[in-house]
Amino acid sequence: MRWPFRAVLVVSLGLLAGCVRSPEVNPPLQPVEAPERWLKGSAYLKQVEGGVEVEVAFLGAGPGALLFDVVVANRGTAPVLVAPEGFVCDLTLPEASLAPREVPVVDPEAMIRQFDQASAAERSSQGVTTAFRGVFLLADLGDILSQSSRRNPREQRGIRQDQRETSRDLDEADVRSEARLTGLAAQRRHWEEDCVRKTTLDPGYGLRGKVVVHANTRLASQVVLRLPVGAKTFRFAFRPR
Repeated sequence: MRWPFRAVLVVSLGLLAGCVRSPEVNPPLQPVEAPERWLKGSAYLKQVEGGVEVEVAFLGAGPGALLFDVVVANRGTAPVLVAPEGFVCDLTLPEASLAPREVPVVDPEAMIRQFDQASAAERSSQGVTTAFRGVFLLADLGDILSQSSRRNPREQRGIRQDQRETSRDLDEADVRSEARLTGLAAQRRHWEEDCVRKTTLDPGYGLRGKVVVHANTRLASQVVLRLPVGAKTFRFAFRPR
C-alpha cells in the first residue's frame, strides 16, 4: 500500500517555498551614545534610575530579527519586576512607510507555550502512527492466514513489496518525528534558558539574558529599545551603521 499524496504534498511545498521571498537581513546597529563598556566586541549602554541598573548591547541582526543582550541589577531596597512582555522596540521610519513603528519584544513565555503545544501535537501524531502500525500488522497477519493461499506467486510478491514499503514509510515517519521533537526541545531550551524571562528581582540580585525583536529595520533611521523595569522605563537608542 503506497501513499501517493505524500509526493504531491512535497512538490506543492517546494513550489510554495520557491515563490516566497525570504526577508532581507537587517543592518547592524551601533549605539547613538558613547558606550559604558565593551565586552567581546559588543558595546554596552548603561542607565541607572530608582535603584535599578540596566545595561544593553546590540549583538546581531538577521532576516527580520534583532538580538540584544540585557543585564538588570536591583541596587535598591525593594523588589523589582522584570516583565519582557512589556518590552518594546520603537522604530523611526520615513513618513510614507506603513511598517509598524512600535514592535513588541518576543515574549519567551509565549514561545515556550507554543513549543510545548507543538511537542504535544507531535507526540499525538506519533501515537496515531503507532496505532496505525498495530492495525497494519494485524491486517498483514490476517491476510497471511486467510488469503495468501488463494493468490498466485506474482500477486503475493506484489503484496509483500507493498507491505515492506509501508513498513519503511512508517519507520521513516518515526525518525522524522523524533528529529522534530529534538529540534523543538532545543528551541524551547533557548527561550527558557538564554532569554530574559519574567522575574521578580529582590534587592541585591540581578539577571542577564537575550532579547529578540522580530522587525524589519532596513528603513529605520533609529531603533530604540524601551524596557519598563519596575516603576521606571529605560530607553536605549541605536542607529544603523
